[in-house]
Amino acid sequence: ADPGFQARFQQEAKAAAGLSHPNIVEIYDFGQQDGRYFLIMELLTDGSLRSLLQQAGANQPLPLPLAINLIRQAADGLSYAHSHGMVHRDIKPDNLLLKTAPSGASGAPIAPTVKITDFGLARLGEGGIATATGVTMGTPAYMSPEQCQGIELDGRSDIYSLGIVLYEVTTGYVPFETKTLSDAVYKHVYTPPPSPRAQRPELPEGLESIILSCLAKTPAERFASAGALATALGALALAPVAALVAPPQPALNPQATAIGAVEGLRVLLERDTLAMTPGQPAVFNATVVNLGRTALNAQVSVDGVPQTWVAPAAALALAPGGQSTATLRVNVPRQAESKAGEYAVTIRASARENPALTAGAPARWSVAAFGGGALTLSPLAATGRRGARYTLTAHNQGNARAEFAPSARDDSGTLRFRLNPPTLAVEPGGTATGALRVWAAKRRWLGSEPTTRRFQLQTGAAGGGGAGDPPIEGSFTQRPFMPVWLAPVLGVLLVLLIGGGAWALTRDTSSNDTVNNGNPVVAASTATQPAPAATATVPVAVVASPSAAAAATRALATLTPTSAPASATVGPTPTLVVVGSTAPDTGAEQLACAEQLAFATGRGAANANGILDIYVMNPDGSGQRGLITAPGDDWTPAWSHDGTRIAFTSKRDGNNEIYVANANGSQQTRLTNDAAEDLFPIWSPDDTRIAFNRNGQLWLVDSTGSNLTRVTLDDRSYGYFAWAPSGSTLLMLRDGGTVVTIAPDGSNLTTITADDVQANQPAWSPGGERIVFTRAENGVHHVYTIAVDGSDQTQLTSSEGDDSYPAWSPDGGQIAVMRQANGAADLYVMAVDGADQRRLANDPDPQDPGLVWSPDATQLAFLRNGDAGVDIYVVNLASQDIKRLTTNPTNDKGVTWRK
Repeated sequence: ADPGFQARFQQEAKAAAGLSHPNIVEIYDFGQQDGRYFLIMELLTDGSLRSLLQQAGANQPLPLPLAINLIRQAADGLSYAHSHGMVHRDIKPDNLLLKTAPSGASGAPIAPTVKITDFGLARLGEGGIATATGVTMGTPAYMSPEQCQGIELDGRSDIYSLGIVLYEVTTGYVPFETKTLSDAVYKHVYTPPPSPRAQRPELPEGLESIILSCLAKTPAERFASAGALATALGALALAPVAALVAPPQPALNPQATAIGAVEGLRVLLERDTLAMTPGQPAVFNATVVNLGRTALNAQVSVDGVPQTWVAPAAALALAPGGQSTATLRVNVPRQAESKAGEYAVTIRASARENPALTAGAPARWSVAAFGGGALTLSPLAATGRRGARYTLTAHNQGNARAEFAPSARDDSGTLRFRLNPPTLAVEPGGTATGALRVWAAKRRWLGSEPTTRRFQLQTGAAGGGGAGDPPIEGSFTQRPFMPVWLAPVLGVLLVLLIGGGAWALTRDTSSNDTVNNGNPVVAASTATQPAPAATATVPVAVVASPSAAAAATRALATLTPTSAPASATVGPTPTLVVVGSTAPDTGAEQLACAEQLAFATGRGAANANGILDIYVMNPDGSGQRGLITAPGDDWTPAWSHDGTRIAFTSKRDGNNEIYVANANGSQQTRLTNDAAEDLFPIWSPDDTRIAFNRNGQLWLVDSTGSNLTRVTLDDRSYGYFAWAPSGSTLLMLRDGGTVVTIAPDGSNLTTITADDVQANQPAWSPGGERIVFTRAENGVHHVYTIAVDGSDQTQLTSSEGDDSYPAWSPDGGQIAVMRQANGAADLYVMAVDGADQRRLANDPDPQDPGLVWSPDATQLAFLRNGDAGVDIYVVNLASQDIKRLTTNPTNDKGVTWRK
């Protein structure tokens, strides 16, 4: 329907029809009828050079005289086309068709004739209609450097492609194995081809010289013309070709006479991969060739997947030397048992007449993941004086492992939440449970009625399980510790105490409080001590943990008078005694630790020389204290996902190594010991392993220090390591510009972005289904996201400023970036599709803003140049209020939020 294509078709078809040469497929006519354009071409049924290579077997060369003869014919045909202003642009074995001649009078086989086909992609050398500007045409493995670079082409481009074919038919290999277009571009332009004689030592030196001349990177270093190449190949003939070559196999010629000496089958695949979506039918074609002398019926089946996925195909009736194609209809059931992933399959053909006569061809089929599942909360409503426990159950009805990372919030902002474990990993068709603890930020000491607060629980599923489901509604009802009517009674008791009486107050441990059951008892009693002037009654509070001590302090404060009549005897301030307990401390003080921030700083008095320590503080900046303060740099802190440990880099022994410690700084343990620099530890999602950077390579070590393993095994440089939420993959940046992923065992190294994209600063989405990164274009960085399979690359920002350091919010709903423009640097947040971009704060430190989200995605911590150094700030996304947390004369860095 494109008028431009119509005109190009007419002109190119006319030019191609004007070519008349024994080694070029003849075009008899062309035109259009009813709006459909056609070519009438010479019929060739003897296969192609590709099929001849397939018959030889994987990585097997052709007999040398035959190979030289066929490429010489192709060079003759190209020489004629080039002299008529035609450049083919897509020379490859598939476009070199064969025409088999009958045997000579003596019965000796005659080499087939090569016929170059598909000049439809050609463009006229002069005066023709150009193809779309900048479009590179050709097949990646056979493209010339000029095609890769998008520059002007002449016939020497075809010589390069024919040189690739010559390399392949004489060695069994192409010089450059390529998986992507960007990989092909790099290798054709920059990588020298390996020596053909290294692949096949018996090749003549003269032939190797011819091949390498064809594969010169610059056209001027190649043969001046295809005719010169044909002449060189003709002079190299080792012997009369007709006397030395075996006759071509007729397997791809349905009309051929079988010449095989034994019965046999061969399976040929038009492609070796199949992507299957559960619930959607797909087809896969397999051609079966009868290499024997007798007719037979072949049944095609598939090994490696459940037989119910593939509908039985009708038997193929094969004449001697004949072939037929079976269309396999594949339908993967949409159920959890149809697990997502790759399957190594074999397409097998068996003769009905002789089941032992079989042949197979390998292929890789992949099943796409689909989601399905839900999260349930039990109970939906609970009551307690301070908090309550709930059970979360994740149900995965999808076909891939799903990660549920629920997040909770309440509209009033007065509740706090903790899920243990933070992430529920569920296998297909399975379930997993976790404990949700909900507690009120403030205690209610007095009250007459309970207070009910509602909260919403988002599924937070990765891998599709339950994604997009509406939030679960739950509620927590807080009872006061003491009813209002008890206050007057306490007043009376207080008067009695002041008068010297004895009193006792014991917390009720028999209530149904779902939070405090099992907590140690807080008891206040009196002890009599001698006094010179009078006898004073000294209340003593006996508690079993620091959090209980804090609660007792507040309780006793309400019972201690601040003033009294002159005639009254005032008891001394109560004394707190902390005693041990085997019960865990589950008070609010311990839970508040979940909101700590850790950072590296050089503020200590002992650090006048700039030695770094690791400090912690509360989200409001209070409680700043040294956590790791060894005599050497301690930096790059990283909390474990369960919040119980912290990993960090330490130079205390003169070299940067990886350490771990408990969350309170105790039990500091060294995990690595190597002369290389070990940096930037990150925990696996299950907190069992730690990834780190050693001299630009990815290494793993167990959190116990065992199983030290190098994951990346090449000499390229890697950085920006990040675990996928599922723990099955790690994200990396290769050579400072390409996003790749790799399995923890070093397998399945996958390129996500092309090498020429100039990507940087990659990070996972919370669900692990996408990756955010920056991309440099004309010196300016913009933010993109991309699917984990490398598809659906989406640009999020397009401002004139330079966008960097993208950080995905824990709830998956927003992305924060730093934007530099006009000499200023601002913090922005946006939706994950790039919409609703708004500025939060201006002028953070443009070198490394350290953007870190709070676990509930309500705040963003960042670094900013302060009065004399870099300090830590937080901005509230709702109010946009900015608060400075640290002030010191040295730089703070590496801030991280405890989850």
